[in-house]
Amino acid sequence: MYNSTTVAENIKKAAKDKNILLQDLFTNCGLGKNTIANLKNGSMPKADNLAKIADYLDCSVDYLLGREHSNSINIKEARDNIGVVGQANAPVTIHNSSGREMSAQEKDLLRIYNNVDGKTQMKIMNFIYDMEEGN
Repeated sequence: MYNSTTVAENIKKAAKDKNILLQDLFTNCGLGKNTIANLKNGSMPKADNLAKIADYLDCSVDYLLGREHSNSINIKEARDNIGVVGQANAPVTIHNSSGREMSAQEKDLLRIYNNVDGKTQMKIMNFIYDMEEGN
């Protein structure tokens, strides 16, 4: 389903773009120095480790998996504002890259997604991808 070599290349590209050494990335994420080699050999990281890498690189897990969509939201903005998303009279408005304001349902989904662990997040994303492919 996902290509671990693509994940390795996307991690390396994102780290290079942000002038982050892979050694620093993996150390700060609590991962082994052989993470890239393991990816190149076909081993996929656990969902929570992939999420740690994405958070550290300030990108989405979708980007690392090679599934980035043009209408994805700004991950850092959403994460920084999650405390007010879905609350009544929230002072923060989150927009996707097209500039359209997110609906209450979209905000609620984002709130739920960000309040579950990495394994559950991957289950949610896989469910959504399966639904998307079914259209």
